[in-house]
Amino acid sequence: WLLTPKSSSFNVVTDDMSEAEISTVGSVGAYSEKQFRTVDRRTRSSLYGSFTQRVLSYMLATGWYSVISYPTDKGWIFNVWNPASCFPEYDAEGHLSRFARQYNVPYREGMRLAAHEGWAQPSQQGAREINVSLLWTQIDPLTVGLQVVMGNQLVLEAITPFEKIPVYCKPVAGLPDDGTIMNGDAWKAEMGESVVAPIADVSKN
Repeated sequence: WLLTPKSSSFNVVTDDMSEAEISTVGSVGAYSEKQFRTVDRRTRSSLYGSFTQRVLSYMLATGWYSVISYPTDKGWIFNVWNPASCFPEYDAEGHLSRFARQYNVPYREGMRLAAHEGWAQPSQQGAREINVSLLWTQIDPLTVGLQVVMGNQLVLEAITPFEKIPVYCKPVAGLPDDGTIMNGDAWKAEMGESVVAPIADVSKN
């Protein structure tokens, strides 16, 4: 309850914008907020709870969050992914350079997903489940590629319209270290610990 935000806020970066473009910023922010409220209300009836509830649940349980967000012609896409199914890779400045997600879905659901996303239909037949693997790659500072594999078949390989990978996958908190205090990769074990630590003993029971 204490972590649940009472309202959402969307700010548009206006650097290098003309006065005419800046005048439209208010409507963009209002549209974004409306889309977020729509998604949050629609997902309340889900088995996993609303978008906001699911983000907070993963934050408390794992110390991480993994969210994808981008606009489309049909509305804004907001989705929460289990951090345990996500594999982020960061550059020296801490920005995503590659991001992979792997999960299983029932075969029929996989076919519907491929049709909805415009991917090639996988040829695998007779399986109860099918594995889905997505790989986002920051090819250069303004170009993002996406590959999708279903089963053992590449169903999509494309250059996306995005300049940055539209995924936000980070630890919620942890020690302010990047390897300077603790050598090697040991410091990464502390990521998110300040959120999980207070309930660690409760979770063991």
